[in-house]
Amino acid sequence: MRRHVMVLVLAGAVTVTSACGGGTTGSPGTGSAGTAAVDPSVEPSASDPTTTVEPARTTASTAVPVEGEVIVGDTVETAGFPGTRVLGHGDQFVRLTTADGQLVMTSSDDGVDWAPVVTDLALDSVWVAASDGSLLHVGGWPQVGSGFVIATSSDDGATWTTSELPVSDPGLPYVQAQANVAAVAAGNGTAVAVGTVNHDVDWQTYSIEQLGVDHGQMDSMGSADGGAPGELTVRFADGFELTVDAAEFGLDSMFAGGGPVTVAWVWDGSAWEQISSPFGSFSGQPTIVFGPAGYVALGSPVTLTGGPVGLGA
Repeated sequence: MRRHVMVLVLAGAVTVTSACGGGTTGSPGTGSAGTAAVDPSVEPSASDPTTTVEPARTTASTAVPVEGEVIVGDTVETAGFPGTRVLGHGDQFVRLTTADGQLVMTSSDDGVDWAPVVTDLALDSVWVAASDGSLLHVGGWPQVGSGFVIATSSDDGATWTTSELPVSDPGLPYVQAQANVAAVAAGNGTAVAVGTVNHDVDWQTYSIEQLGVDHGQMDSMGSADGGAPGELTVRFADGFELTVDAAEFGLDSMFAGGGPVTVAWVWDGSAWEQISSPFGSFSGQPTIVFGPAGYVALGSPVTLTGGPVGLGA
């Protein structure tokens, strides 16, 4: 599957809608500053007091949109679904995507003309990205099956320092904790990532060592039909089913694969540190933004009976 990513630069009050296979709506323009220019020598009509005179538009570049126009920048074609992020970074825009296991980065002063940036980061997908104007952070998986990492660049993407996000060891046999980051924000030389930590069980090794048979990897997991509360049924690749007590593996019967715990990681300038559940637990993917007062995280709190969308900060 190939995916096209198009960058739009908007000026004035423009309504833009996008849909798969659809187009862009609004007042399309060519980017020429003379498109909607009004002759300044024309005087308002005395019989029409509502007539107004626009000042002549002068600009050194015809690529600058006038009010109400949309300029469509270049289009980048990527294979698969690696994710693409566009950020404001200092006095420029940067666009981050991946191809063939490498970060692909371009920069632009105006959002229309883009130039490639030579970078050395191995990354299979771009999942999150943030900038505080001087530092760039980009997060994803270096390769399929690896742990989530966040890479940081202090030289506009030329070189990167990669850090794997630390997670608390559950201390249970066959169980590993895995970080899944939903969002990252940066400001004033700091950064905060929010996401979840899932407990993943190596069921294949468990079946070999405890059952004496290699049933392959786990195919699916769910609540045991007619079982006691907290019992889970694990189905293996060969069709074998095993019923286990979720508590023995630190799992939550509400979730297939383990109950996600919402956590945050704070970047101190050289490494990431996990903060234990600062927001409680969210049932959906949280997000985070940086502003004048600091960081604000948004999400939906976990409830058994349903409830309104909540706020964590």
